[in-house]
Formats: sequence, C-alpha cells, structure tokens
Amino acid sequence: MDNAINLNSSNESLLEKIGSWAVAGIAFLMPVFFIPSAVFPFQFSKVLVVLVGVVLILTVFSIRVLRKGNISFLWSKLLIPLLALPIAYFISSVFSPVPSVSLFGFQLDQDTFGFIALMSILAFATTLVVRTEKRIFSTLFALMIAGWGVLLFQIIQIVFKNPILPSLFSSPIANTVGSWNDLSLFIGLIAALSIFALETLNLAKLSKVLLGITLAVSLFFLAVANFQLAWILVSLVAFVMLIAAFTRKRPVAAEDGSAPSFGTKGILSIVVFAIAVFFLFFGGTVQNPGPSTVLQDNFNIQALDVRPSVVGTLTVLQSTYTKSPVFGSGPNTFSSEWLASRPAEIVATPFWNVAFTSGFGSIPTSFATGGVLVAFAWLLLIGFLLFTTVRALLTAPMRTDRSYLLIAATSLGSLFLLVAHVFYVPSQGLTALLFLFIGLFIASLRSTDLARPVSISFTDSPRLGFLSVLLVAVSLVVSLVSLYGTGAVYAAGIQEGKAVLSANSGDLDGAIVAVTKAAQLSPQDRYFRMLTAIYVAKMNEVAQTGTPDKKTQDEFQAYLAAGVDASQRAVSANSLNADNWLSRASVYETVVPLKITGAYENAIETLKEAEKRNPRTPEVDYRIASLEAFSGKFEDARKSAESAVQKKADYTPAILLLAQLALNEGRINDAIDSVNSAIVFNPNNSQLLYQLGLLQLEAKKYAEAGDSFESALLITPDYANASYFLGQTKVLLNQPDEALLIFKSLQEKNGDNATLKAVIEALEKGENPFSEGTVAPQESTTGI
Repeated sequence: MDNAINLNSSNESLLEKIGSWAVAGIAFLMPVFFIPSAVFPFQFSKVLVVLVGVVLILTVFSIRVLRKGNISFLWSKLLIPLLALPIAYFISSVFSPVPSVSLFGFQLDQDTFGFIALMSILAFATTLVVRTEKRIFSTLFALMIAGWGVLLFQIIQIVFKNPILPSLFSSPIANTVGSWNDLSLFIGLIAALSIFALETLNLAKLSKVLLGITLAVSLFFLAVANFQLAWILVSLVAFVMLIAAFTRKRPVAAEDGSAPSFGTKGILSIVVFAIAVFFLFFGGTVQNPGPSTVLQDNFNIQALDVRPSVVGTLTVLQSTYTKSPVFGSGPNTFSSEWLASRPAEIVATPFWNVAFTSGFGSIPTSFATGGVLVAFAWLLLIGFLLFTTVRALLTAPMRTDRSYLLIAATSLGSLFLLVAHVFYVPSQGLTALLFLFIGLFIASLRSTDLARPVSISFTDSPRLGFLSVLLVAVSLVVSLVSLYGTGAVYAAGIQEGKAVLSANSGDLDGAIVAVTKAAQLSPQDRYFRMLTAIYVAKMNEVAQTGTPDKKTQDEFQAYLAAGVDASQRAVSANSLNADNWLSRASVYETVVPLKITGAYENAIETLKEAEKRNPRTPEVDYRIASLEAFSGKFEDARKSAESAVQKKADYTPAILLLAQLALNEGRINDAIDSVNSAIVFNPNNSQLLYQLGLLQLEAKKYAEAGDSFESALLITPDYANASYFLGQTKVLLNQPDEALLIFKSLQEKNGDNATLKAVIEALEKGENPFSEGTVAPQESTTGI
C-alpha cells in the first residue's frame, strides 16, 4: 500500500512539474520561437505554441484532479476581470455585422474573442500549475534566458550584416520578437527586470556581472531603436526603483540564503533614469539628428512605424459609438470602420489607402470596436490590477522578503506590458507575455491575504464534485477541439505561404492549388481574394495568346466562372471589407473590353458597393471613370475622374485619365495642364515627365518637350523611349549634331533596330528623318 501511495505521489509531482515547465516554456518561446521558412506564419506560430502549452497545462491539471479526487485552485479578485473580458468580447462578437470576423478573425487576430479567451485561459492556467515561489522564479529566469538569446541574435544581425537566415531575416531590424518596436518593448522589459534584480537582490558576483552586461546591452539597443514608449517605460521603472530605494528600505533576500541587503541602493536607477531621459529628449529624429540617428545610420537601421494617431482613433471611436455604443462595430472590425470614417486629411498622405487594423494602441482599439461593454471589461482588468498591486506591495508582511520580491517583479512585468498595450499595438507574442505575467502575479499572491486557495473534495460534496469533473471534462474537450481547429487554420496559413512563393515564381497553377487548399481548410475572404486575383491573371494570360479557338475560349470561360465564384465567396465571407468588393469588380472589369453582356453594369454596381464601405477613396471613382471612358461615356468619365481628384488632389491615375480625355477632345493644352498637375505632386516620376514630353511634342512645344525628356532621363538614365524622343526634339529644334549623338548612344544598346539605323543614316546625310513622322523603336532596355 505504501509503495502504491508513493508511486502515485511521485506521478502527481511529475504532473505538477510538467505543468510548470509548460508555463516556463511559453515564457521562453514567445520571444525566440520561429520556424525558419517563409511559408510558416510568424506570429500565428507563437499563438499556436501558446495554445499547445495551455492544452498541455489543462490536460495535466485534469489528470491531477481525477487522481486526487478534488479540484483546487487559487482564488483572487483578479480572476473576475479575466473572466469578464472574454465574455464581453463574445457578446460584442455575437452582435457584430460579421460574427466570424469578430469571433476568430483570420488567424486568431489580436482583437478577437478567440484570442482574448486564449489569453485569459493562459493567465488562469498559470495560476493552476505555478504553486511555489521556485516555479515563479524559474519562469522569470526562462524569460531572461530568452532575452539573452534575443540580444545575442540581434547583435549578430546588426554587426555582421544579417548572416543568420538572410532569406528570412533580410534586414538588421528583422528579429524573432516581431516588429522593430516590439523588439524595443521586449528589450525594455528585460532592462526593467534587470534593474529590479540589481537593485533589490543580494546577488553573487557572477550574477551581478551577467545582469549588468544584460542591462548595458539592452540600453544600447534601446538607444539604437530610440522608441520613445520603451524609453518612457524604462525611465518610469528606474524612477520607481529609485524612490523605493530611498523610502521603503525593505531588506532583500540573498541568492544563497545569507543575510539580506539593499542591492545597489538606487545608484543604478539614477544612472538608468538619466540615460533614459537623455535619449527621450536628445536621441534625435529625422528632422533633428542625434546620437540615436547616428547609430541607426552606422548600422543601416531603417524602421518605419505607421499607425493612426490618437485623434484618428478617437474619430473612429466616435463614429462607432454613434451607431452602436454598447456593442461597438464588433471586435476586429477596426479596418472597416477606419476606411468608413477616417479623417479627410488622411487621404492626402502616402497612407491614404492603408486599411489599418488597429488604432494607436491595442486597448483603445478594443474600446472602439467592442463598445462600452468591452471597454468596461478592460477598465475592470486595469483597475483590479492596479488596486491589487498597490495593496500587495503596501501590505505584504516584512518577514516574507522573497515573496514580496516576486510580487513586485511580476506586477512590474504586468504593468509594463499593460501600459505598452495602452499606447502601442504590441505583437501577439507580447500580449501572451502580458497575460502570462498577470497569471504569475496572481500566483505570487498565494502568501498574502489577496488570494486564497479553494479546494473542492468530490467525496465531501458529491454534487459539487460532479459539476467540477464535468466542467474539467468539458474544458479539456473544448481545448482539444480548439487545438484541432487552430491547427487547420495554421495549415491554411502554410498553404498561403506556398501560394505566394508559387505566384512570385510565375507558377500560377501551383498557386491556385495551394490557395484552394487553404480556402478548404479555412474559408477566409483573404484566400478567396487571392484566388480571384490569380484567376484574373490567368484570364489575361489566356487573352494575350490571341488564339480564338474553342479550347482557348472554354479555358477563358472556366477561369471567368471560377473568378466570379471566388469573388462572390469573398464577399459572402466578409461583406464589410471594401477590398472584397473591389476584387469582385476586377473580374467584371477584365471582361468589359470583350463586351460580355452585363459585365459593365455588374462592374459599376460592385464598385459602388465598395465605395459605400470606403467612401473617401479616389480609386473607385477612377475605376468607374475608366469603365465609362471605355464605353464611350466621356462626359460621365470626366465627372468621375474629377470626383477622384477632388478626394485626392495628387491621385495620378485620375489626373492622367483627365489628360487623355482632354486630348481625345482636341484640348491638348488642357491635357498638358493635367499632366503638369500630376508632376507637381510626383516630381520624380520619370514616366509622368515622359508623358508630358509627348504631349508637348504633339503641341509643337519642342523646347519644353526637350526639357521634359531630359528631366525624365535624369531620373531614369536608361529610359530608351525618352532618349529617342529627346533626339527627335533636337532635330526639330535644328540641333542635328546633338540628336546624332543621342541616337548613336541608343544604337549601342539596340544594335539591330532598323528604325534607329534609318534615323542615323538620314541624319548623317543631312536629312530630316522625321519629315514624314516615325514612332519610337521597341527597345530592350529599361524604361518603356
């Protein structure tokens, strides 16, 4: 009997270790995990790791519950908002215009019910298996090891010019965490934890050296990145540690169990705070270079962070609350709301056509999309976390120094990442770390009055025991089903990666096979849009063969039918997305020149549906104008093109269409004015300058035409057509010697061109080769 009991106890101990190892594994893998292939989704791979870890934890917990005959967990008031958050997301998602987008999104997108539910379960699961201070410390240590790995990887990438997997990490800013700013935030977190350890722990000499190096390298990377939010957070941590060092005077526990001491007594915090403040104010910007910009130039760092401003986000929030204040527009619908209600001045920027998926911060974005319901749930979490942190730090008993330090460390990590989510949009991996830290923080409260163990014995309370077992079983089944479903979505993402590689290599048939598999695994509008684009490319490919036999016609009809079907399925999957309607319109636009019955009408109707969802875009007006011009409705085309220019004054395609319409009507000067307007907004566009030169040449403004062609060649020196017509203007300006030099230079690149030979021979004879007109030769060089 004793042996059996001991064996069972050993197995239970092993199960507990497996659960805590899973938590430590998630902490370690979030910053460093990636699969070295472009076909695997980067951030979604991290989400899948979290899901696998959570399923493993729940499985271990379920086995332990069934073996012991009781269920035990740690209760804290912080569990209330962790439960309320996914419930709020679920209710808001149910009332969303497209529930599937809000429930799960494309790949468990960050602002969806599925992702938030997974994060909340991660936090709760962490409290189930992390039951000792040693396990909390082990998890934090695993995160620090990951931090060392990230720092080492980035040093190698920056110093040695991307030697590790250059096909995947093709730039110095490419990293294993996420974006360049994600890396900055993670390194800022590592720096904050290093400051905390050095200030509060009585460390061995080797540990001090290691953490000192970690802090120094982290500060160096923060200086290179110069992300202000990261500097602000690090400076706040240093300031708080400085205040704590000179006020609380709490003794700290030594690593070896010896008498506690005061760490560095705030000296390090003063230094770090000074460095952070210096780079905040004097780090430099593009307009005002400083130390950070010098470092970026030396290491060839070019990072661009573009997201809506606070005002832009509030504009979306105001628009959403006007329509549905309680439930919002639905989680994960920010991009649709942004296109529908973005400020008009955004259209004048280079990012006029970007459908931002989030606002200036993750949590403010959810305020806009989830309505008051989700906003309240987030505020509840923030309020409970702040309240619990303050109470824990102020009331933790003096005798439990190690417990106090773990409470402080886990609350520091939680608040650091929470503030980052308020003022930025961190990656999914960093969001997982946020909820992991919250789980660790709750686990660290075990020795305080802010959390209490709850145990339900199946024998003492049979009914409660039955309900508990049922709940555990249902949770386990749901988690396994979720793992299967997420695996299918992940497999679809892999197929999408294969499709992109196939399409880029010109293998459209292979791309069709891969995207079709992806759509079968996960019927997302994105995959159907990809299929539509490929089918349109195949239609153009078949049309360009010029073979009007029955086989070719049947092939074209098959691609047309497939394109129409794929575009319809994209619209059905998400009717809010303007891109789906534009994709559908592209199918009809492709066959309008073939005068297929109903193609023109369907194209116009579909484009107007897209305009309802993206009313400020000039693209729709331009595409309608192009269709009207092709159909001979020139006056309607002019009005539509003018409407596009009114929305975006520098929209070049519409300006050029207006020029073409003016030219068709014999108003060549108006056409020249239109192209000049386009050049004002795009002065370095050689094609626009070339088009202007052609119009000026036709208007017999030879000197101006010559200037335009010369300007085009300054931008694109091997622009052969521009060189040819520059030579023609030189002849017409009675400068034959200069013209001859230009044509001979062209002949060196196009030696077999008969037109060039004839022009050169005529010039050498003193004749005008353009007396009866000629056309530009077909050249093999760039710049057609």
